[in-house]
Amino acid sequence: EDRTVIACEPSSGMIDRSVPVRWVRGAAQHLPLADDCVGAAYATWAYFFPQWIDNVDLGVDELYRVIRPGGRILIADNAGDDAFCSLSERELKSDASWWEKRGFSRSVVRSSYRFDNMAEAEKLFEFYWSHNVRPKDSELSLEIEFDVAVYEKVV
Repeated sequence: EDRTVIACEPSSGMIDRSVPVRWVRGAAQHLPLADDCVGAAYATWAYFFPQWIDNVDLGVDELYRVIRPGGRILIADNAGDDAFCSLSERELKSDASWWEKRGFSRSVVRSSYRFDNMAEAEKLFEFYWSHNVRPKDSELSLEIEFDVAVYEKVV
């Protein structure tokens, strides 16, 4: 089946035109797409921050608006209680009850970050810690467990 992938990104600095998809600029709460125009939507945890955005439901409502009936929504978020989330003093795990109240099912995918060397790990986490407080006793390793919660709903 022929499909078109549309990548929606609010930040122009994150758009990578070398990736062979159609790029549009837009935020979760105001998707620049027509009603009922896509068969499925996938978003990462960066798409929704219930603890930082005033009304995350606006982003979910936008997904309902652009997805055709019978389409699927998949949201990948932090499952928490893993080595990755322990590298921040701030709570980073998703609120499963928030998604379940909205009719989403949840599954957890166990994964990890793997680095070739410590300099590579430090480069990634240097950026990460510029936005999160690093616990004093935390240590990096070449592999860091990261569990992903996948929330899914057929519209």
